[in-house]
Amino acid sequence: CRIGAIFKGSQKICPNMATVLGIITTDVNISPAALQRALNAVVKDTFNALNGDGETSPNDMLCIFANGNAGNYQIDRADSEYEKFVYALRETTTEMCRQIAADGGLPFVCKVKGAKSKRLAREIATRIVGAEGIKKAIGKGEFDIESLLYAVYAAGAETDFSKARVTL
Repeated sequence: CRIGAIFKGSQKICPNMATVLGIITTDVNISPAALQRALNAVVKDTFNALNGDGETSPNDMLCIFANGNAGNYQIDRADSEYEKFVYALRETTTEMCRQIAADGGLPFVCKVKGAKSKRLAREIATRIVGAEGIKKAIGKGEFDIESLLYAVYAAGAETDFSKARVTL
């Protein structure tokens, strides 16, 4: 199976895609319901976590089309073939987001470990990548620990900062 993608937009990039327009195509034979489930599964941690400038616009769209020409049996349930497709789709959307961020300026990835929930980890990462103080410091080749800790706190994390570990 093959997956292709094209996108437009690198301004007003904040969670929920902002002004990004994306189209993904695949030749996999997959039911519409399974295709939608797969897209929903990957968008949360890719496009909806993308934050370039902290500003959101209502002009966004992501479409996925599957023509079924790959010759595989139809994927219509969450089996091992579905999981392989979701993995490939996640890799594609992750790469799309990296390219969008690179087109928009200073790209960096924030990985949060040890949060009480995936939702909190996502919120912390979104706050960190959207923090102007952090982006300005990184652009200068510096690190702003104070802005980082403020972003973690603003996300609602109840943490003992004396045990926090930051890796660059």
